[in-house]
Amino acid sequence: MVDTYYVDNAIPFRVTSTCSTTGADTIDTIAGGGSIAVGDPLRLNISGSDWEIFRFAGDLGAGVWQLNRNHGISYPTSGVSIKYGIYDGKAQEPSGDAGPFPTIARALAAADGGDAINIKKNSGYKLDNVDQIAEPLSPTGSGSVENNIKLKISGFNTTPGDMDAGGQYYQSPYEAYLDGIDSDCIVDIDGNGGAFSVMEIDAKENIVFKNFYFHNTNILIGNHCVYVKNQSYGIVIERCFFDDAYRAIAGTSNNYAPADGSLISNCYIGPTWTKASSAVRVIGVLNFIVRNVGNACGLQVEGSGGILDNLIVGGGNVLTGNGSVYIQNNTVYNCTGGAIFIHNPEAIANVFNNILMPQQAGNAILIYTAGGSVRNDYNCIWGADGNPLAILFATNKSGGTTPVLGDNSIEADPEFVNAAGGDFRPRNPLILRGGQKDVAGNPTQMGAVLQQYQFAQRARTANIGRLGIIRNA
Repeated sequence: MVDTYYVDNAIPFRVTSTCSTTGADTIDTIAGGGSIAVGDPLRLNISGSDWEIFRFAGDLGAGVWQLNRNHGISYPTSGVSIKYGIYDGKAQEPSGDAGPFPTIARALAAADGGDAINIKKNSGYKLDNVDQIAEPLSPTGSGSVENNIKLKISGFNTTPGDMDAGGQYYQSPYEAYLDGIDSDCIVDIDGNGGAFSVMEIDAKENIVFKNFYFHNTNILIGNHCVYVKNQSYGIVIERCFFDDAYRAIAGTSNNYAPADGSLISNCYIGPTWTKASSAVRVIGVLNFIVRNVGNACGLQVEGSGGILDNLIVGGGNVLTGNGSVYIQNNTVYNCTGGAIFIHNPEAIANVFNNILMPQQAGNAILIYTAGGSVRNDYNCIWGADGNPLAILFATNKSGGTTPVLGDNSIEADPEFVNAAGGDFRPRNPLILRGGQKDVAGNPTQMGAVLQQYQFAQRARTANIGRLGIIRNA
C-alpha cells in the first residue's frame, strides 16, 4: 500500500493517553498499551507548571529515564505525569486521533518504498533532543531500483509542491547564491553542531530528497550534511542547500556516493563548509553552485559520471578520479589550483563548453602525478585577475603528455556582468556563440550561467524609413 505521510512540528499537542510514574519506574508503556519509543513526543506535568512538549530520550538505566527540553534539561521521575499523543502521520492537519507526525524521525521510520513524506517548513527542525533526537536522521525504508519504486521525501511551505520549480516558494540555487537562502523556500534541518551527519543514507535505493537545507554539524572529519553508506543506489538530491559541515555530500572511502544511477541537481553549497579535500564527493552532479573557501576542491567525481552546468567559485578545483567523466558547461572561477584536476591513471575527462578561470598560479587543466587522459575543446580559458592565464595546461606525471588547447577553444575574457558581485552571466559574443554545436548545427554557449548578450543601452530614435505612411485616396 502506498502512503503519504506528513510532518509538522508546530501542530498543537493532542492528548490521547496518560500515565503516571514514580522514581522506581521506567517509562516503557503508556495507558491503553503501546510503547514509548526514542524520539516520541511527550508532555510532562511538573508540579505548579503548565504542560510542555518533550521528546523521550531513552532509558538511562534501571529506574531512571530522561525527558529533554530546552538545552537538554533532565528531570527525575518522582511524582510526575506523562501525557502522550498518538499520530499516524497520514493527515496534513489533525483529524480525530490522526494527524501529522511531530518529528521527521517518526516519518522516516514509518515510510517505505512507494510512499511519500511531506515535511512542513515551520521554524525548522533541530537535532537537539527537543525537536529531534541528537543523532543522524536516517530512512528506515527504501525504494527499489529493480522495480522502479521510489521513496520521496520533500519539503513544503504551505501546500505540498509549493517549493518546487514554478511554485510560490521556489528559490533557485543561483538566487540563493546572490541573495542568501530564503527561509520561506526551504525546510531547515539543523544539525545543532552535533558530532554526526545530519542525514545518513545506509544501503538504500531510489530515495528522492527535495527542498531541504542541511547544515550545522561540528564540521569535524566525517560529519557531513548528507552521508551515504554501504552501496546506496539511485539516490536523488534535488534543490537542496548545504553549509557548515565537513562535506556537503560524502560517502564511505570506496563509495563517494550517491552511487551508481544517482543524480544531484540544482543545489547550492554555502561558503562556510570546512576545508576538506572536497565539498562534494559524488558520481555525477548537475546544476550545482559551490561557493568555496580555502584550497579545497569543490566537486570530486569518482567513477563514471558527469559534471554538468555547475558554478564553482573560489576554492581548489573540479577533481576527477576513476572512470570516464563528462565535464560540460561549467564555470570555474578563481580557484587556486587546476580548474580541472585529473588525479587517477584510469580517469578520462571529456571537457567541453566550460569557462575555466583559475588564479594565475593555477591551470585550466592539471594532470596530477597519477595521470589520466583528457579530451577538451570549445572551452574559454582566462585568468581570474582579468589577464591571459600564464600556464593553460600542466602535467606532473613523469612521461605524461600535457593537454593542448582544442581547435575551437579560445583565450578570451568572458566579460561577466559582475563577477565580484556574483553575476557570472557572460557578455562576450565569442562565449555566447562559441560552444559545441547542437544536433541542428547551431552554436551553443559556454559556461554554466546562460545569458543572451547584454547590449549597452542606447537612445531610441525613430527610423523614418520604417514608419508607416497613410495615403489618402
